[in-house]
Amino acid sequence: MLRSATKLVLSGENVLHAAPMSQTNTLVRSVRFSLLPGCVFLSLVAGCSGLIAPDPYTGTIDPSGFDKQYRFQPTTRDDPALGCLMPRRGWDGTSLTDGLRFYYLGALFASQLDLAGAFDTSRALPPSVYQLTGCNAPEGREDPGEFDIRLNSYDKRVQYPILSQGLFPVQVGAASEPTAQASYKPFHMVIQASLGAGVRDRMGCNDVKRELSLLERAGWDRATKAFPDGTPKDLDFAFPSREQIKAGAQRWKDWPMVNVGAPVGRSLDPVQACPFVTGSKAVYPKNLSDRDSTFEFPAQAWFRGLLSGYIDGGDLPVVTEGRKCPALFDSGRKCNELKDGMLTTCSTADGEVCTSTDVTKPGSCLVPPPICPVVNDLYVSKDEYVPPGGSGYDTSDPLPRSKAIVTLADPVDMTKTRKADALAMFAASPGQPGFSPVCRVRWIDLSKLTTCAKSETDAIRPRPLCTVSEILANPGAILPTAPGKDVYVHCLFLAAAK
Repeated sequence: MLRSATKLVLSGENVLHAAPMSQTNTLVRSVRFSLLPGCVFLSLVAGCSGLIAPDPYTGTIDPSGFDKQYRFQPTTRDDPALGCLMPRRGWDGTSLTDGLRFYYLGALFASQLDLAGAFDTSRALPPSVYQLTGCNAPEGREDPGEFDIRLNSYDKRVQYPILSQGLFPVQVGAASEPTAQASYKPFHMVIQASLGAGVRDRMGCNDVKRELSLLERAGWDRATKAFPDGTPKDLDFAFPSREQIKAGAQRWKDWPMVNVGAPVGRSLDPVQACPFVTGSKAVYPKNLSDRDSTFEFPAQAWFRGLLSGYIDGGDLPVVTEGRKCPALFDSGRKCNELKDGMLTTCSTADGEVCTSTDVTKPGSCLVPPPICPVVNDLYVSKDEYVPPGGSGYDTSDPLPRSKAIVTLADPVDMTKTRKADALAMFAASPGQPGFSPVCRVRWIDLSKLTTCAKSETDAIRPRPLCTVSEILANPGAILPTAPGKDVYVHCLFLAAAK
């Protein structure tokens, strides 16, 4: 299993104290004094070798400090499978097989769906990820040997992505870490960065482990928050403007952070996929891309100098026309309110929604963000998952793991029962139009689905297996949702292996 030198919890200033950032980076000098001759210049940076020292490895980071959904640690001996991220079975209207497996990562809140951060007062700009390219040798330009997942913390032969909670240049090295699930954003905007010819042969892969180090290596000054001549020299960046972000011109990744050592199961069976279960038959991966194992470790990235794990959900599909995003934020304007003899209304053309459906009662106009993720409808049974307002409903965990397996009884002979996966019926699955890992949950009454062509083949209480069109043909089976009260969850599908 992956070896960790240090285990840290992401919480407020703790990360900064555990992994202090250097005040002066050697590559800053290499950029600013690049006109100095020979060893006069080299002595300022890294001696006459000309190599630029890599950022030191200082340990790993555990994001469970800010989000219980990403903990994946056994809490009792009775349920060791909690130590693994296990998939769930979905139904896409075609085949109820192990093929459609998704990973449930808890609720998504309005601020997390506001990709551009237009309504998020806690952060001026969205989280980002730097994809640094151009390295042509291992870390420190030394031969690290073959990567061994049992012995090595990370692969020194490739450059990992560099995660950031802020965005250049306003929040570099200063954006606060999230402290709760609602303030953590799993979706990262991609910023392309590449090593220039002046440093390509003096740096190695994974030499850069911090956003601040990456920028300072290019000559960025933390005091002025700018490059001396206005642009980087030896590293090229593609920084977007705020207008480009709001226009949806950027690429986004579905990359939620997890413990770097958390097993990610490939099978629905914990015995096969979770090494912590008694009698486990799990097959350990030989490397980070081993497809013959029954579980895998998370992909790896750097966050403030610390090794981070993340689940790779691939590219996030986005809606770039704001009025087509769900109305999520209170505009402060009233609707259905009598003013100057006229009822105030919301602008439906701009995607606004009134929170009151009764024209005799005033409400508020909800407005959509400028860009948002595509929304994918997910239908679940009201008898298998508690609907909002029901006893035990948890706003941060609408589809809890404890309810993922249900016991179904024969309606005639209640002594006959069977265990089954709770139904999760997707409007779109990977590869289909409209697919997204951002799922809007719709609760349904299975007993009112009377026109479904398929049902389970089990002898004991077979459930209807409906396509979305069949569900929509039975509108009385869908529990109503008040305006602005939609429930969203993160239903991630692993990106295809590259």
